[in-house]
Amino acid sequence: MTPMQKSELMAKIENADPVQGASLQGVDLSGARLSGAVFENVDFRGCAMAGASFADSILSKCRFDGASLQGAVMTGATFHESSACDVDLSESACVGFNAVQSRFDGSSFSKADLTEANFIKSSLAGARLAGARAVQLSLVETRTEAIDLSDLLFFKSVVVEADLSAADLRGCRIDQSVMSKVRLAGQRLAGADWQRSQFMEADLDGVDLSGAQLQQCNFKGAKLTDANLVKAKAANTLFIESRCERMDGSGADFFQSIWSDALLEDARFAGTRLEQAMLHRARCLRASFARANLVYADFSHADVSGADFDGASWERTKFHQARRIGVRLPAGASILYEDPELAAAEAWSPLDPPSQKR
Repeated sequence: MTPMQKSELMAKIENADPVQGASLQGVDLSGARLSGAVFENVDFRGCAMAGASFADSILSKCRFDGASLQGAVMTGATFHESSACDVDLSESACVGFNAVQSRFDGSSFSKADLTEANFIKSSLAGARLAGARAVQLSLVETRTEAIDLSDLLFFKSVVVEADLSAADLRGCRIDQSVMSKVRLAGQRLAGADWQRSQFMEADLDGVDLSGAQLQQCNFKGAKLTDANLVKAKAANTLFIESRCERMDGSGADFFQSIWSDALLEDARFAGTRLEQAMLHRARCLRASFARANLVYADFSHADVSGADFDGASWERTKFHQARRIGVRLPAGASILYEDPELAAAEAWSPLDPPSQKR
């Protein structure tokens, strides 16, 4: 790697020549205009680059470890197989920034603008994104252990297969975002504001979301075993095929929620609003629905054996072909049991022989 001075670097940038195999380690590049350039195998370690601009530049196999890029302009820049660990990128402009197979472990993006930024198969372990702007941010197959996401708003963002179980999520809000297969097990997130977002196949075992705002979220296939959703606001939320054994949703609002094929064994819904909820084929063995609002709720084909319905509110609540071993439902209540015509329709197959007309 050849040592290079700032004057040589700027001459190459001015002539639109690629910068390759150069060492600028420790050079002061504060405020330098390095936009639209191509850098390959360049060493920027320890450089002072506050306010520098790498807008629309391509950086491949470069090293920035320990550099200062506070307030830098990284708009449209692309990092490929590069390393920028322990770098200060706070308050930087990273709109449309792209990182592929690159490392930012321990770096600070605090209060940075990460609008439409993409981190693909990269590492942000221990990085600090506190207070950053995360509109349409994508973190895909990127390491996030011990990441600081405090006071950050994920808006229309995508996070896939991230481990956030040890992340700092204090004050982190999630709105209209996709958090697919993320790991949040054991997190203490009481009062969290997560709305209109997707948590498909997420690991939320043992998480505390008591009092959280979860309206119109999707937890399809998610793990919520031993989770605390006491007094959560989760109207119009999907829990299809989710695992919710021993989950506590007491006093929560699950108006028009859908629990089809969910595992709800030993779950608690005491005093919960399940009005117009659909629990088709849900396994609710020994679950507690004591004092719950079950008006127009639908338990068709569910297994509620051993469940507690003491003091529940009823109004055309459906138990069509539900398994109810050991369950006492109040006589005279507005409850709908087996519907023969519906059962016949469900059993019909296009392969059935036509009926004989007389």
